[in-house]
Amino acid sequence: QDKSLKVEHIIGEHDEQILLYASPDLIRLPATTPAAEVLDRYRELATGKDVVTYVYITDPAGTLKGVVDLREIVAAEPAQTLGDIMTEHVIALPKDATLRDAVVLFERYNFRALPIKDENNRLLGAVTSRDMRGLRPRLA
Repeated sequence: QDKSLKVEHIIGEHDEQILLYASPDLIRLPATTPAAEVLDRYRELATGKDVVTYVYITDPAGTLKGVVDLREIVAAEPAQTLGDIMTEHVIALPKDATLRDAVVLFERYNFRALPIKDENNRLLGAVTSRDMRGLRPRLA
């Protein structure tokens, strides 16, 4: 309770658009990708990406279909695909979400990153909890 009050105080009425703080540099792969392939190619896949602990599953149109934590990929059977192990009900921010919305979700779920999607469920990018922590002092 005390922690959430502190966060409320720090954020105040902050309503800047979360997209201003989002990165499009994510690992996006189709559901048919074998988990073993992700591990084999992980260094290449993660190079230059801002979010590397999650793999976002998208279709050819860029629609967000699911998410897989890197730990789940490591634990998967080699023949399993990302579609087999992904979480389909992705906690995501709408593109018009604010900084306040993002902080509330980070406080609630303790994720390391939150994807941002448009009204057609297309993955636009993600914001990291690290970025939010870096912003909090400036929101006072």
